[in-house]
Amino acid sequence: MQLLPCSKKNILLGLFITLCLNSLIQADPFPIDPTELFKRTFLNRGDEDRKTKLLNILNKTNALGDLSKIILMPEWQYIEGNKRIADINGEVRTAVIQKFKTNGLQLLKDGQDDARMDLAILIGETASANLVDETSESLDQIAQRSRFLRAELSTLSPQLALLTKTKNPKLIIAAVSALGKIESKSDLFAQTISDLMEIKPSNTLAIRRAAAESLKTRLATVSQLLKQIRVVRERDNLDLINDLLTTSKLCFPLGVRALKDKDYIVREQGTLACKQATSTLAEVDYIIPTREAEMTMLERPDIIAQRTKSFRDGLAFELSLINSFRDNMRELTDHATNFEADVVVRVASLDVVEDLVVIRKKLIEFESILNKLDVLAGNAPNPNPKLITHDIIPEGNEFKEIVQDLIMVLSDPNLRVRLNGIDIVEGFLSMPDITARIINEKELFLFRKLASVATTDTNLMVKYAAVRALGRSAPLKPEIAVPVLAKCLLEEDLDIRIAAANALKKYGKEGLKALPSLEKMIANGDSDSRIAMMNAAVSLGTDGSPTLGEVAKNLQSEEPKVRIKAAETLGKFGKLSEAQIPKLQKSLNDEDSNVRNAVSSALLKIRFGS
Repeated sequence: MQLLPCSKKNILLGLFITLCLNSLIQADPFPIDPTELFKRTFLNRGDEDRKTKLLNILNKTNALGDLSKIILMPEWQYIEGNKRIADINGEVRTAVIQKFKTNGLQLLKDGQDDARMDLAILIGETASANLVDETSESLDQIAQRSRFLRAELSTLSPQLALLTKTKNPKLIIAAVSALGKIESKSDLFAQTISDLMEIKPSNTLAIRRAAAESLKTRLATVSQLLKQIRVVRERDNLDLINDLLTTSKLCFPLGVRALKDKDYIVREQGTLACKQATSTLAEVDYIIPTREAEMTMLERPDIIAQRTKSFRDGLAFELSLINSFRDNMRELTDHATNFEADVVVRVASLDVVEDLVVIRKKLIEFESILNKLDVLAGNAPNPNPKLITHDIIPEGNEFKEIVQDLIMVLSDPNLRVRLNGIDIVEGFLSMPDITARIINEKELFLFRKLASVATTDTNLMVKYAAVRALGRSAPLKPEIAVPVLAKCLLEEDLDIRIAAANALKKYGKEGLKALPSLEKMIANGDSDSRIAMMNAAVSLGTDGSPTLGEVAKNLQSEEPKVRIKAAETLGKFGKLSEAQIPKLQKSLNDEDSNVRNAVSSALLKIRFGS
């Protein structure tokens, strides 16, 4: 009798389970991730309703994280060959970005701090993740697409800038980091960074570090895009160049100002930001359009006149940036000395100054071509043309202070710092007007220091760089340079010996003090070293004749090129080489025909002066 109620309970339980299972079977399946659904639809290129389906999915997708994932789909990077599909892809991607901006702007205005902070981070990551590396195919088109996204997201920059004025440090850091990754307006960005890098109680160390890093990121991003975009004469790309120039003009002084911060990370990020600005101008040829100016010489005079005016207008646009470089150069060299404790800052400061030297040389070349274009266009030439109209390197006492800084740099305990310093000095000595400033200095402190480094530094790379730099100044100040180069001819290191011999060659007869060293080394060492020594001997003219006995020993060298150079050298000295005729005659049977020809020619010159 008790089994019946139990059976009823079991039956009811079974019916309930069956009903539940049936409802589960008939229920809709779990919803698919909208980003995955979008991707599947996107990849179905043959679907005629593909655009409509993609926009429908977009209409149902409201989460900003999902919209970001769609924007960052790797499939967008594929360069579509079918124009109709490419146009659809462009329309849909623009719609996704637009919805991300609309929803994002609303949240930035009305959201809670935590949500706004998360969104600021998402905006920055979305913008920066879309940048591509230099190994991508169709780099120009992809870089243009990356640039388009950053430009579109810039509409969020005013609201992000407002967030940096809140009292929430984490929100400020997230907002300023995002500002550096999108294409925010240069003046708004610079003013925001300037406010946040100011040393005051509200700007904590973390905030100042974030502002300095954002400064570096902004300039690095524009630099990367300019190096990737190859079709440089499209309107958008010229705008990108102008953005770099304007941003650099406003932000370069901020990077230098960061050097006054007590925190080494802020100082590092500041100098690295400056490096991004200068390296782009130094490395990207079309910003200072020297090659384009050269090609203009082939045009008609009226076209030449028109384009020359355009070039000069562009140069005038860069004037404020050039002034910014010049006004801040001294501060950079000051922080290149060991007065600055952080080696990274010292090295980066010198990197920036070295870039400025390269930019100056490019500007000199560019202005030289513009002067030639003026003549071709029929314009009256400037009676007193300057080597450079708008100079990057300061003059007067400021230049003297830069020289004093470089003297300290050449004694720095850090190898990289010393090498960078010598590279800058070499750059100075490659420009006649700057060389004159250094050489005309009464005490010649910098030149004497460079000569000292060539013989006393403990590192061979530094010695080699110093010898090479001395060669730049030849034939000036032989009383200082030649004795040093003579010592360097006796160095064990082959590269130093060759560099010294090449430098001596430029001094001509002024290099006589090196004659004993030449005589000693001309038949010793590597073939390249011997050839360089023989060239130096020839540069001395008839005063180099005491080396001829040693030169003749090179006729027995194992290297044909050395034997050829020995015969040619003896021939150049003419009758002064008569004592070497027997040795030359033996070489008439040389196994190498080129050597035999060189020897025959030398004998004719010695005997008949032909």
